Amino acid sequence: MVEASENHSHEGVVIVRNGDAAQRLGTLQPRMCGQVVGLTGADPYADGGDPVTERLRELGFEEGAAFEVLHQGPVWGDPMAVRVDSVTVALRRREANSVIVNLTVEADAVQVGAVEAG
Repeated sequence: MVEASENHSHEGVVIVRNGDAAQRLGTLQPRMCGQVVGLTGADPYADGGDPVTERLRELGFEEGAAFEVLHQGPVWGDPMAVRVDSVTVALRRREANSVIVNLTVEADAVQVGAVEAG
């Protein structure tokens, strides 16, 4: 659970700053938003590339990209729908756990563009 150190309200959006505590995207619930910090890759191939990490980058999960968790599936939360910048993608939790994020916003109805930079 994220312990908020600072709360603000802006146009119906509650901004919760968590002191830059990095989390894995796969652990978040719907309506949680923030920014991508980086990606982790397990078992890199001989050429140095992890196919999951490379695919996540192609989908827009780059450092600094804004995201919002939109939905999670009924069985163990798989798959989960995530909006990253202006693209909506479905990810399995094991893939989402490769994305390291900072939670910056939890809102009722938020557009990713409304996420404030920390």
